[in-house]
Amino acid sequence: MIADSTPSTITAASEVSPYVYLVRHDRLFYPAIFLVWVLLLWVIYHNYPYMQPSVVSSETSAAPLRGLQIIQKSIGELKNALLTEKNSTQLMHVNHNLGIEYYDLYKLTNNIRHLDSARIFFTTSLQSSPPIARFYYNMGRTYTEYRDHGRAKSFYEKALSYDPNHILALHNLALLNYFELHRLADAKSYMLRVLAINPNLPVSNFILGEISTDEKDFTNARMFYERELYIDTTNMVRLRQLPISESSIGYSVGMSHLRLAMLFSTRFIDRDRAQSNLYAYLRMEPDSANRANAIAELKKYWVMQ
Repeated sequence: MIADSTPSTITAASEVSPYVYLVRHDRLFYPAIFLVWVLLLWVIYHNYPYMQPSVVSSETSAAPLRGLQIIQKSIGELKNALLTEKNSTQLMHVNHNLGIEYYDLYKLTNNIRHLDSARIFFTTSLQSSPPIARFYYNMGRTYTEYRDHGRAKSFYEKALSYDPNHILALHNLALLNYFELHRLADAKSYMLRVLAINPNLPVSNFILGEISTDEKDFTNARMFYERELYIDTTNMVRLRQLPISESSIGYSVGMSHLRLAMLFSTRFIDRDRAQSNLYAYLRMEPDSANRANAIAELKKYWVMQ
């Protein structure tokens, strides 16, 4: 029996796969595999941009500081101009421009003292000026920040009395009447005047969509929400010239998608368009709770099934 067992053992060993033999007997195999994986991860890290530290993010974080420095420099130059300028008309504009700089400084720092300074310079420019619509508009913006809606409304209306097509005064009056004073008819009237001047002003179509929804006019609501999505928001340099924040623009676009998802689920039954709008909203919405609420609401119908 002993003589017969030896050849069979040798034969079995010789029949073992060389790869299996390597795994069982070569102590360098696992370290080698580990090194290969490390090398592969290193190659991926250095060849895919999304794995690398973002240069843009560091520049963005420095942007508020640069903005602060620019505003402070401008304030210094304008205050020097107050001491040297003799022309009363020019002094009027210097005071108003100082008000704008302090308003922007307030928006950047949220320091109420800067808003107080803006109000003082705006008041001085109004006292010494012939009627100029934008002066009253900017004073309206100041009282909007104070949440003194009555005075803000009065100044916006005063701006319109001198320039009936002052689009930003119309826009802010529409927002004020919709969000704060809850006067839907007035808000709608002002916003329609806005769109008659510029049909591509961001946020405007979204607000009209909301008003139409409140009025149960779902056909017009759909039209306005869809128009909001077709506004060209890619040229952010042009949009930054308007006092409409990128966050407001993003919110109006995201919510237009959500409203359309609901409309295509309940009124204009179209599953594909409902889903595409819902997914667009979910991609844009940063708040996980809001995303979960949207999914839960639409699950009541058939979008997510």
